[in-house]
Amino acid sequence: MGSFFVCGSSFQILAKGLLAFLVQRGGKCMTVNGWSFERESANYEPLPGKYMQIERQPEFDERVKKLSEYLPEAQRRFFVEKVYPFTYYFHDGQFRKSGEPYIIHPIAVAEILAKYHVDCDTLCAGLLHDTYEDNAERVSLDEIARYFGPEVRLLVDGMTKIGIVTSQNRRQTAALRKEISESGYSTITNQKVYRSLVGQENNSGWEFSPGIDEQVKAKRIKIANKNASLAKLLLGIAEDPRIILIKLADRLHNLRTLGSLRPDKQKRIARETLEFFCPIADRFGVWEIKKELEELCFRYLYDNIYDIFRKKVEDVRQERRPILEATVKQIREVFNREAVQADIQIDDSGFYTIFKRMESSGVTSLEEVNGLSSVMITVPDKDACYNAESIIKRNFHLCGTRLYFDYISTPKANKYQAIHLAIRGCGRRVIKIRINSAEHKISNNIGVFAEFKDFDYSLEGRNVGLVLRSKWASWVSSIRALHDVAAENTDFLDWALSGSLAHSITCFTPHGDSVDLPIGSTPLDFAFAINKELGLTCEGALVNDRSVSCLEYKLKDNDFVTIVSSDNVIPQRSWFDYCCTPKARSALSTWYQENYSADSNRAYGEKLLTAALLRADLPGMQKNENFMHILTRKCSCQSVADLLDMIGTRRISLKFVNAQFEECKLGCETENEANSALNSCEVSAWVHIPGLSDSKIYLCQECCPIVGDEITATGSDSEHLILHRKGCTKAESSKQELAGQSLIEKEAFWLEKAKPVGSGTDLRAKIELKAVYNYALAIETIVRCHDREHKIYDLQLQNNFVGNAAHIIATVGVSNITELGSLMENLRKIDGVAEVRRL
Repeated sequence: MGSFFVCGSSFQILAKGLLAFLVQRGGKCMTVNGWSFERESANYEPLPGKYMQIERQPEFDERVKKLSEYLPEAQRRFFVEKVYPFTYYFHDGQFRKSGEPYIIHPIAVAEILAKYHVDCDTLCAGLLHDTYEDNAERVSLDEIARYFGPEVRLLVDGMTKIGIVTSQNRRQTAALRKEISESGYSTITNQKVYRSLVGQENNSGWEFSPGIDEQVKAKRIKIANKNASLAKLLLGIAEDPRIILIKLADRLHNLRTLGSLRPDKQKRIARETLEFFCPIADRFGVWEIKKELEELCFRYLYDNIYDIFRKKVEDVRQERRPILEATVKQIREVFNREAVQADIQIDDSGFYTIFKRMESSGVTSLEEVNGLSSVMITVPDKDACYNAESIIKRNFHLCGTRLYFDYISTPKANKYQAIHLAIRGCGRRVIKIRINSAEHKISNNIGVFAEFKDFDYSLEGRNVGLVLRSKWASWVSSIRALHDVAAENTDFLDWALSGSLAHSITCFTPHGDSVDLPIGSTPLDFAFAINKELGLTCEGALVNDRSVSCLEYKLKDNDFVTIVSSDNVIPQRSWFDYCCTPKARSALSTWYQENYSADSNRAYGEKLLTAALLRADLPGMQKNENFMHILTRKCSCQSVADLLDMIGTRRISLKFVNAQFEECKLGCETENEANSALNSCEVSAWVHIPGLSDSKIYLCQECCPIVGDEITATGSDSEHLILHRKGCTKAESSKQELAGQSLIEKEAFWLEKAKPVGSGTDLRAKIELKAVYNYALAIETIVRCHDREHKIYDLQLQNNFVGNAAHIIATVGVSNITELGSLMENLRKIDGVAEVRRL
């Protein structure tokens, strides 16, 4: 048999011509590499007749046919004659909150995707995206794979939320929630079903324990499921970036039709979109969709000011329009004179973009804002961009280098490319200009969707997902790395939103290699981004040949960074707080775990937890056993020591720990009892009350009795009594409040064994100092108390500069009246002290 050879380009031309001929003839098309859509789809199971027999509305049929017109004939027929009937069958009889047939939503999502000419699998998954989620008891993912292929199954699964249950279970859950709201959890008859539903949806790691408000738990489950769903979505995007394209189209149509939902739900969805989906859209460069999402979210989140703000922006724009148009006219005249082809247009910034710009800069007046509109210059190619830049620089006055950015030579992480600069236009107003090529303009607006523009489905088969993964490989690997080091979904999402999905900067090594980092990164983050060893030995940094702090300096776009390292450097615990990248934090966490002792890590963990509790207005709760037991369980730790070790080595984020405080507080017996355990000292074992035994005796917080004081015990019942110093004003007021009621008042005596010092519950006494003003009075008071090993629980200082007087009230820890007298005598020796007395 003879043989022949064809070069690569000729081979592709021949293959394309052959395919076109076969498609035109209606034959079975198969590429030279053995793949064809018709051949592969023929291996899928045929659709059962019941899906075809259902009566459909003609208007929906026409929309589906029209949106799929760009597909090759075989793929178009597959979509219209197989995917669409299947979707219609499962959504028939379902309605949206607005009352419209539900099928409108998947068709609208497919229309948004079709606008960007996505591949057939993505379009099919866009139409099918809710079919499984809303009908899990009637259809499975395996069925979708059998009828439409494994690629479509993967995309549909990536769109499915965590915690999806059957519609029957959803109805049970709704009924049980109604029962909770009407009668409370304790009266629910079918608690077993409730527990099973909770267990099925539970992704938060906590156990079902009585005593904590069940409505709070249900809310926690919902939040945990939402976090898990978003985490799953991110991992799905890392597996196949087409998933986010479908999700963005889904979210865009949902926001366009958000008006039928309750205001609180509108705000929740809008907030989630701004915090999660808009950063993803920005990261993938889909500016067109991001801008519309932001505008819709702005309308619902700031409904009270949206219309007013929009009108003011439009009014200011109208005032500035003559100046802007005159500047554009000048630019066009210059380009015509230079015989350079260019499309010069005015581009208005989004209302939300303007609002956030004002918010971040602290500007309150629109008159102070530049950039309500800008000038966009579009030229044929990349070289023409630099020619256009040169023409602008020669003919107009530039506004310094601060507003100049060349994103063509150094594209943004989302592949954005353009030259930004600013000039003095007519009326000496600052005019911002963007220069890009025609190709850049398209890719800047539609981002990752531009990958579909020149994709040859007939030759490259179904490898669209692989192509996208390879082009976004660095982002995909960063998402997977984040998930590997994150202990919780909350951490994963926080790190992703602050790192991989956030606006990023590009810095350079001395050799010119680029490193993408989130805004706010330090040279220490840069060092860890290069490699772990360089980060752990980082001693200093040079940024643009200038020495800076490797911890405190915030890197900027296009910085050149040189890291100074030394083998003598020991990573400090404080480094963790100066890092913002997960890679740096993970490396430091591992180092702390391997190089510090367990006792040291636990001590540091307790310090961090104590500070966190103070910030949450829960001082001292780290000593409450019940609180710590619940916190340990919720953080999935084996013991309190394990929890403190996790916190000390920063393997669990303080943000996640903080989020558990409220529920742990609810888990304590009552707030009053918890506070009582913290603020009151039980002295039953140190006091004898004639005629009474087995009574719990607590110290009065007003008069603060100590051993040696003459004391009395009062109370409304003999089981719980308060110990007072004789003559205590609070005891007298209690008598008046309980006048006419049974009041117990007994004389009490200190036992000889009453020696509280060293027991961990020192007695306390309040003392007052009056003195001539002395700037060191408070310091001297603290030092003298410390020298005698007396704790200071509270100290209030008041200076009267006019009267040259000072006044201190302090609560100090003492064991008995003798110690107190000795301390007071010592305080009287401070220079300028006129009087020291006990309150």
